[in-house]
Amino acid sequence: MTLNIKTDNALLYRMKQAAGKPLNTNEVRAQRVSFIMGSMPEDAHVTKADVEKVLDQMEGTKPAA
Repeated sequence: MTLNIKTDNALLYRMKQAAGKPLNTNEVRAQRVSFIMGSMPEDAHVTKADVEKVLDQMEGTKPAA
């Protein structure tokens, strides 16, 4: 089976530009939270706020409650 898929060259260019751009601290943090949330089982009942709270505690940015 042969697929004939074309990707827009402008899109490929923008993706290449974005891939070469360094991430700032907030972007890295958002990716970490997203990765953790995506790795959790659906029935975990863990919220984004829960994940952010634990990361804050682990990183020493906020005291443990």
